[in-house]
Amino acid sequence: MSSLLQQINSLDINKQDKLTSGTNITIDENNVISSSGGGDGTLPEDATFTSVNTGTLTTGTSLFTDKMNISNSPAETTDTAINIVSQQIQSGVSVDTLLFRRISGETVINLREIQMWVDGVNVLPSNTLPSTNLDGSPLGDEVEFIQPQPDGSYITKDALQTNYTSNSVDNLISGDFDTHSEADNGSLYVPLTSSFDVGSIQSVVFYNRTFQAAGERSIGLQLQLFNRVEDPSLSTPIATGDVITQFNQVYRFDFPPINTYSSFTTGISTTNITSDALISNATFANLPEPEYGVAIKILNGRIESNQEMSCKNVVVADTTPTQDNELASKLYVDTSITGTDIGFLAYHNTLTDYSAIRLAPYNIVRYNTGNAYDNSTYIFTVPVAGKYYFYATYFTKDGTKGVLDLMLKKTNQTEQIIARGQEGQVIPGTHEKRNISVVIDCDVGDQLYAKIAFNTIRLSVDNYNSTIQTIYGPFGCQLLK
Repeated sequence: MSSLLQQINSLDINKQDKLTSGTNITIDENNVISSSGGGDGTLPEDATFTSVNTGTLTTGTSLFTDKMNISNSPAETTDTAINIVSQQIQSGVSVDTLLFRRISGETVINLREIQMWVDGVNVLPSNTLPSTNLDGSPLGDEVEFIQPQPDGSYITKDALQTNYTSNSVDNLISGDFDTHSEADNGSLYVPLTSSFDVGSIQSVVFYNRTFQAAGERSIGLQLQLFNRVEDPSLSTPIATGDVITQFNQVYRFDFPPINTYSSFTTGISTTNITSDALISNATFANLPEPEYGVAIKILNGRIESNQEMSCKNVVVADTTPTQDNELASKLYVDTSITGTDIGFLAYHNTLTDYSAIRLAPYNIVRYNTGNAYDNSTYIFTVPVAGKYYFYATYFTKDGTKGVLDLMLKKTNQTEQIIARGQEGQVIPGTHEKRNISVVIDCDVGDQLYAKIAFNTIRLSVDNYNSTIQTIYGPFGCQLLK
C-alpha cells in the first residue's frame, strides 16, 4: 500500500503545470506564447488555430500549403509577403470510367481521338489499356466498343477491320478517322487504370470523324463519367455532357477547372486543349459542383488572387486608378468606360487557304480600343454590355463554296450562328469579295468570333510585308452608342 502511495505522490510532483520554452515555442516572462515555428515550416492538414490575438509574424515569407482555419483574429502581420497557396477542395468523388453512350441515332461510332485533361495534361494515353477487340466478352479494364444486353449487362464488340478503340486514346490524330465500330456497336467504353477526382477534370475533348456524312453518326452520343468499382453496372453517372445534337469536327465538354487553363490553341492538338470546338459544360449528377480554394498573395498592401473574390464592402481610396492595375470604384467605371469607344479592327496578312472547321485567323490588329480582342485566339470578349456592330470580310477560292459564320458564345451556353456568309448556286471564282455583318445585343463576357464552317476561303488577296498598309479584308466589332 505504501509503495502505491509513493508512486502516486511521484506522479503529482512530476506533472507539468504549464508549457515551457523550447525549440518550437517561445514564451515571454509572463508565460504568453508569442510565436511558434520550427520543423520544416509546413502546417499539417486541417490545422486549426483558435486563439490568435496580437502575436506578430516576423519570420519572412510565411507559406501556408495546406487547408487551415484561423479564428478569434486579428493577427498582426509584418512579413514582406504572405502567400496562401491555392488548394483545390476535392469533391471526394472519383472517376475511373468514361462512356460515350448511344442515346439515339445510328449504332455506328467513328472518330479520331478522345482526350481527358487534368492539370493541363491529357491523362488518357497513360491511363488506359489496349483493346482485346473480342466479340461477346464481359466488360474488363480495356478500351472497347460495348453493347447493352436485355439483363442490363454489357458485352464487348469488335472494331471494323483494324480501326481499334485503342486508337482513340493513343494521342495521335490523323486522317478522317482512327477508330470505327461495326454496325451493331452501341457505345464506346473507356475504363481508366487510375481514378481521378471529378473536381480535377478540366475538359473532355472528342475529335469526331471529319467527313460530315459519316461524322453525323456522333449525333445521339452522350458523355457519361462513372466509378465502375462502386457502380459496375454503369447505371448512375457522376457527371454527364450534353447529348450531341449536331455535327461538328470537335466537341469539348468543359468542367469547372477549365477556368484554371490558359494554354488554348486552335486546330487539332495533342498537347493543348483546342478552342476550335463545339463547347458545352458538363453537368454533375447527384452531387454539388466541386469547390476550389483561392490563391491569395498580399504584397506591400496589394492583394492578388487567381480566383473570383467577393466581400461585403470595398472602400476604394484611389478615384483615378491605373488601367489594368488597380481596383476602380463603380463611379469611375460608370463614368470612364460605359458608353465610350469600344471596338477593334483586324485583318489577315497572307494569301493562305483556310478550310473548315476553324476560327478565322484575323491576326493583325490596326486598333483595339478596350483591349477586348485577342489576336492569338481570334476572339472578342465583350467588356461592356450593349449593342455591337460585328462584321467580317473574306474572299472566295475558285471552285469551292466557302462558308464563313459570325458566332456568339454566351457564358455557359452553346455557341450560336448570328450571321452566315454563303454562296448561292453559282460556283465563285478566285478572290471574289464577300461581306457579312450583324448588329447584336451583348452582355459582359459574351464572345464574338468568325468561324469557317464549310469548304475553303481566303482572308486576304495578297501576302503582306512590313510596308503594306492596305487592309483588303477587314474584320471588327464596334460598340454602338
